Amino acid sequence: MKNTIILSLILMGLSFGWAQNLTVDEVLDNMQLKAEAIEDIHLLLTGKIIDPDGTEIILEVDISALPKEKVTRAEFYQPDALADNFTILDKDVVYNYVYLTNQATLFSASDPDALGGLLPARENSEDTSFDFNLERLFAGWIASIDSYEETAEGNIYNLRFDNKEEDVVIDHVSVSVYESSWLPTNMIFFKEDNSLFTELYFEDLIVDNGLDIEDLVYIPDDAEIIDER
Repeated sequence: MKNTIILSLILMGLSFGWAQNLTVDEVLDNMQLKAEAIEDIHLLLTGKIIDPDGTEIILEVDISALPKEKVTRAEFYQPDALADNFTILDKDVVYNYVYLTNQATLFSASDPDALGGLLPARENSEDTSFDFNLERLFAGWIASIDSYEETAEGNIYNLRFDNKEEDVVIDHVSVSVYESSWLPTNMIFFKEDNSLFTELYFEDLIVDNGLDIEDLVYIPDDAEIIDER
C-alpha cells in the first residue's frame, strides 16, 4: 500500500440566522467563500476504508495545509503499515516518505502513483491539492440537501453528492457541515449498492493558526531521495 491516502476535503462560509432556508447552491457558495479565505488549516483525519474483501483499514492521519501555497503535509499514525510515514504535496510534486527505509520518493502530482493509485491521472496538479472546495471536488455531481439538524454542538446541514457517471466505485457521498462555521464533520463514501466504501471524520480542526511552510515541507536531512518524475 502506498504511503498516502490524501482525499481532498472541504470547507466554510458565513452564518445566517435563517440558514436552514438556504438552497444547496447557497450552502456551497458560502463554503467556497470561506474556503478561499483560509490561510492555513490543521486537523486529525480519522475513519476507515473498506477493502473489496471486507477488510477494514483504519485511518488516523495528522494533516496540515496551506491551501493558497498548495502545500499539504499528511503524517500517518494508522494504518499500522504506514505509521511514522508522511506525504507532502508541494504544488506539482508529491513526496512519499517511508520511515523504515528513510527514503523519500518524488512523483509528479499528475502521476496516479503519486497517491498510491487511489486516484486517476490528473492534467492539473491542483486536482490533488487540499483546498476544501466542495463545488470543485464534486464538480459534475448532483448536489442536494438531505436534512437539517439542530444539535447540542450546533446546527448541521447534511448534504448528498450523487455521481452521474456509470460503472464507478463511488456512487454517492454524504457530507455533514456545521451551519455556524461551514466546517464539515465528516465525509462518507458509498458504493452503488449503498454499501460503505470509506468514512472520514475531521477532528480537532483549527483554521488560521499561523502554520510555517518550512515545517510542512520538512524531510530528514539524511533521507535518500528517489526521483520518479
